[in-house]
Amino acid sequence: MDSAWGDVPTWLGVVGAVIVFWLGRAEYRISQRWKRSEFLAAEVDRFFGQPRVATALLLLDYSEIRLEFDGTRARQHTATSVVLTDRVVTTALRIHTEFENETEQFRADEMLAREAFDELLTGFERFDHHIRVGLIEIEELKVYLGYWVEKLVDPSSKWKPPDFYEAVAGFVKAYQYVGAAHLFEVFDHPLRA
Repeated sequence: MDSAWGDVPTWLGVVGAVIVFWLGRAEYRISQRWKRSEFLAAEVDRFFGQPRVATALLLLDYSEIRLEFDGTRARQHTATSVVLTDRVVTTALRIHTEFENETEQFRADEMLAREAFDELLTGFERFDHHIRVGLIEIEELKVYLGYWVEKLVDPSSKWKPPDFYEAVAGFVKAYQYVGAAHLFEVFDHPLRA
């Protein structure tokens, strides 16, 4: 059957194929978005589930807190608990070159804080990598980490004393947490100091 459009069944087949293609593509995109969302949720759960990260977040949230030496919150004074303050955390983030003979010497409470922040920054490094390779989007991650990044690196938040922010910036730069520093920038909280 000839018409101005040519072979009508052929055109119907082409239109049908295009529709099926676009529907399949839309379903694929939805599926990929869902997988990315599941990946982000798993990574965030893994991050917040790390005991040292939890300790670092407690130290960020409080100016003075009693912790056990395993980093968990102590509800009362015990022989195995210690009070950590902003001052202790700030001194814990000193750079090895600030010590005599460049040999680090930290008290046990300072090591608790130092190891916690090391784990926190390592986690930020991993999230920055995921952003750079396109596994997650910045805006998606801000929902989970925006509050913590601001409290950690932004002196205008006034959450911590100014010397704390200087110590964090020095620690990040000296120990080359380049990915964490990039993450702070894309979160609109670049390191200062």
